[in-house]
Amino acid sequence: MNFMVGFILMISGCRESESFWLFAALLSNKTDKPPKMAGLHGLYSNGFPLLIKLLKIFNVLFKEFLPDLHAHFYEESIPDLLWINKWL
Repeated sequence: MNFMVGFILMISGCRESESFWLFAALLSNKTDKPPKMAGLHGLYSNGFPLLIKLLKIFNVLFKEFLPDLHAHFYEESIPDLLWINKWL
């Protein structure tokens, strides 16, 4: 999370209050008012449900579009969570 907050601070010109409320909105799960978005809710929750969902989607696309690289990663037993969570 610190990477995301640092990035938000950089793009907001170090306006702390604006950065805080943007980050709070990204982590919010309020979908009752427009715009209906879940943001990053679930990415940092217990059990990382959103991260696991995104990993499954990524693996399907990874295997489909880069089959040789996908095979190499799995032959070498490189775990997904070792590298992919930084990309997401």
